[in-house]
Amino acid sequence: MISIKPFEQEFSQEEIDDFIAYPYSYLVGYFSAIEKPSNYEFFKHIDSNLILYGYTNGKFWQKNYEQDDYYRQRRDELKSCYFKW
Repeated sequence: MISIKPFEQEFSQEEIDDFIAYPYSYLVGYFSAIEKPSNYEFFKHIDSNLILYGYTNGKFWQKNYEQDDYYRQRRDELKSCYFKW
C-alpha cells in the first residue's frame, strides 16, 4: 500500500474531525435545550383587544373574545383562581 504524505496546507484528520464535531455538538446542545418543556405557567391579557393567552399544562393557548363582559369575567377568574400574583 502506498502512503502519501499530506501537504503542509492540508488539514490533518484530527483537525477535520474537530471541525465537523464542533457544529454538530453545538446543534445537538441547541436542540436538546429547546425540547425541554417549560415549567413556568403564565397568563397574560390584552384589554384593548380582549385577548387572553398563556402557558398551562405544557401547552400554549390563546383566546379572543368578542364581548367585553365574557372577557373580563374569564380574566378575573384566571387572576383569582389559577394564578397567584
